[in-house]
Amino acid sequence: MKIIYLSIIVLGLAFSAFLVLDQNSEESKLAFAQNESITIINLASNNTPISGSEFSIVPNPFTGIDSYVIADDSPEDTELDKTGIITITGIKNMRYTITQVKAPEGYKSDPFSKIVDVDNSSDVVIFKNALNDSKNTNVSKIKDVMYTAKFVCGSVYGDEGPLRPGHYDSDISILNKKKFQVELLWNVVFNDGPSSHAILKKLNSEESTGITCEEIGNLVPEEMASDKITEGFVVIRVPIDSLQGFDN
Repeated sequence: MKIIYLSIIVLGLAFSAFLVLDQNSEESKLAFAQNESITIINLASNNTPISGSEFSIVPNPFTGIDSYVIADDSPEDTELDKTGIITITGIKNMRYTITQVKAPEGYKSDPFSKIVDVDNSSDVVIFKNALNDSKNTNVSKIKDVMYTAKFVCGSVYGDEGPLRPGHYDSDISILNKKKFQVELLWNVVFNDGPSSHAILKKLNSEESTGITCEEIGNLVPEEMASDKITEGFVVIRVPIDSLQGFDN
């Protein structure tokens, strides 16, 4: 039996995962079409391209695990000569959740995450930012903290795939190490399948909870139901508003 253990502490929340072994037009897509690529277009409310944003991509498009943050005009952006356009290439064929974590100065972040599917193809997403009329310029533009954990659930009976025969049962545990109650949202992104609706959980101080294959199994779409392996990622989001400040 082989056990893989992953652990991370983010803003006072401890995450651990055990793996036990036994919107876009066709014209837009054509304009930036590249094999295995994602193009992010950032527009002001008047549809003018604006630069200076940062985006979080879950999972990491190069490794397939955790998350990845890319800024406009960063070295990984292959569209350096285009204002407000980010393109990354050479990525894995997967489903991704993209969130704007930083808007250009003077603008409000787009509050909606985008889901894209890359399957030997390219995909394009558009984020729009309204002017920030708030007098408080010190308010953080970060809306939440995200953590992703890989899961594998089910049994392998033969040698037909990369996994060895045996039973696979992921267990993702979360401990609130803060001195106050924290809210978190989690949802499941299935490999080659849809993303589930977010589920809200509340954790009191020093309280823990877990996400098991049994819970994940209850979210498997009917068309994906199988007695074999189910794989994907659990995306855990902790709203900044629930943390009552980073110094607590």
